[in-house]
Amino acid sequence: MDQKQKIDILESQVDRIQHLIERADTKASILLAFLGVVLTISINNGSFIHFLTTVFLQRSNRPSLLLLILVGFTFFSFLASFIFVVLTLRARLHLDQTGLTQSDFFYGKISKFEKFDVFQEAFQASLLDSESHYLKEILINSKICDLKYKYFNYSLISLIIGIMFLLCTSISILL
Repeated sequence: MDQKQKIDILESQVDRIQHLIERADTKASILLAFLGVVLTISINNGSFIHFLTTVFLQRSNRPSLLLLILVGFTFFSFLASFIFVVLTLRARLHLDQTGLTQSDFFYGKISKFEKFDVFQEAFQASLLDSESHYLKEILINSKICDLKYKYFNYSLISLIIGIMFLLCTSISILL
């Protein structure tokens, strides 16, 4: 396999990982929008307002401690989901735990060049070792992708738990 074929394979791998990162961001954005809708509906829902006025303000004979616990768990589940989805969407420009220096192809490093001539000279020198730079990009982007999907899954689990608590709370209020 010649050098051009190796570089083509590495470029396609970088592109694949980049698409996975974009998909994670898209899924997280959709989850964030859904979380906003669920929170808006739960706050504007008449049963929630009924719950607040009946149970907490008028001290009805319902077991308010149980309902308070359900509302608390619902709130903290939604809050955890929101935090994890924001962590999913947060930009990660470098990961220190890889122990690698930034690739010369990284846009953050490229943007620090003040003059074009200096950039061109440095970039030409880095092209001689482009295989190593692509390998660095693959490793760093893979770690970023893994972290994004972990946070996304945590957010999704928290959201599902929050919705279950919200349903339990609504059912308890209506009974």
